[in-house]
Amino acid sequence: MNTRFLALLIGVIMGLSLGAAHAVDVRAVVLRVDYPKLAPISRYERLPDDLGFAGGVLATEDNMTTGGFMGHSYVTESIAVAPTILRRGAAWF
Repeated sequence: MNTRFLALLIGVIMGLSLGAAHAVDVRAVVLRVDYPKLAPISRYERLPDDLGFAGGVLATEDNMTTGGFMGHSYVTESIAVAPTILRRGAAWF
């Protein structure tokens, strides 16, 4: 009898905890500052166009696999700016 009560209690607690998940919307920004530089001597030294942004995309995809089960949504915006914009943009934050 005691084990039936314990099993019932655990079932009720688990049932109540399932309804506790809330939808969450997470927005993130990957900001890259593109400083002027000379072209590389070799094409093997050329940096990819999505340098820094690929990590943000990968993180968003990874979060969506886990968070999708709980109703979470993730959005990542990638922005590349020049250093002059960055000096003026301190007021943005």
